Amino acid sequence: MLVADYQVLTDRDVADRLTEHVEDLVLDYLAAGLDPGRAGIVPVGQDQLLHLEVARLIARRFNHRYGSPSHPAFPEPEALLSAAPLLLGTDGAKMSKSRGNAVALAATADETARLIRGARTDADRHITYDPAARPEVSSLVLLAALCLGRDAHEVAGEIGGRGAAALKALVADATLAEVRTAMGARY
Repeated sequence: MLVADYQVLTDRDVADRLTEHVEDLVLDYLAAGLDPGRAGIVPVGQDQLLHLEVARLIARRFNHRYGSPSHPAFPEPEALLSAAPLLLGTDGAKMSKSRGNAVALAATADETARLIRGARTDADRHITYDPAARPEVSSLVLLAALCLGRDAHEVAGEIGGRGAAALKALVADATLAEVRTAMGARY
């Protein structure tokens, strides 16, 4: 598992509640089914690849000094990028738990729906999937498409002129259904 906790120390003026955020993230990873005892494949976003490379470098150096080729102290983690290597946060900026613009796995169904309804979109009522020109809308469309196992252009086309409210309702329903499947009946 990758927990980019040191980043908070370098890119924020205040790193309050760091321990709480790290513990919550690890619990979310475990609840989602990640097994820290298997392989060393780490699901990361595109923006976390540099963090993973630092972890690989540290593992390599530590293993060279204190381990052996047959018994390394730490595995060198490998990146696992999904079909959505980058999703924006609810405020349209880079998603970050510490910035409060992410939907946590531990959130209730009502909290999840509320956060998604409050996600930033744009003024164009017609929903399209165009990550370059409409990043906030496209991030929501992509999230719905991934949860539904469908193509993002197809999902956007079905919503069309029904607007951002319809998009957000679909994203909330699809996300909650996916979380229910992964996490059980708690939702």
